Amino acid sequence: MSVVTAPSRTGMPLVVPFTLLLVVDVLGLVFEKVASVQATGEGWVFYGHLIQQPWMWLGLGMGPVQLLIWKYILARTELSLAYPLTSLSYPLTMLVSVFFLHEKLDITVWLGGVLITVGVAILNLKTKGEHHDAS
Repeated sequence: MSVVTAPSRTGMPLVVPFTLLLVVDVLGLVFEKVASVQATGEGWVFYGHLIQQPWMWLGLGMGPVQLLIWKYILARTELSLAYPLTSLSYPLTMLVSVFFLHEKLDITVWLGGVLITVGVAILNLKTKGEHHDAS
């Protein structure tokens, strides 16, 4: 079983918190990107415009939410198993960037995303019935 589907110390699988963590992480990055594109000017003028962008504040607001979810996950599983799963935010961010921000990515970027995803899958391989707890 993987760390996501294995029962935590409370007996509940961590798939929901991990999914929320990844969604909040990607949303925070997208909100900050949108705010950065909408802000104008150079130097301090740019930063003055940036802090006036609601998207920037939404992006920054994702940080504390992400922290709370992460602390919940860490209390229920091992760091060495949980942390590699956060790498999935990279390929997810790539997909969101292409489909919602209309960015163009070349083949080497896509290959990198695939390698990250495969690496996470390899790290998460577990035999059925085996799982790690923080207890």
